[in-house]
Amino acid sequence: MFLNTDTFNYGGHSIVLSELSALQRVDYLKFIQQRTADYDAQPETLTEAERQTEFMQMGVDINAWL
Repeated sequence: MFLNTDTFNYGGHSIVLSELSALQRVDYLKFIQQRTADYDAQPETLTEAERQTEFMQMGVDINAWL
């Protein structure tokens, strides 16, 4: 059993993308759980703009992990 790979081409550049292993998927899910728990634990005193900023940062962090 091998992990799938594919080549992604954009703007004259190419990179080989590899499928995540089962262990990497578990690590990713743990990271998502921890990151969302951190977001939920923020103090209620944050303004709506600060909460939105933190939410966007959480999304960036989660997607950047991949």
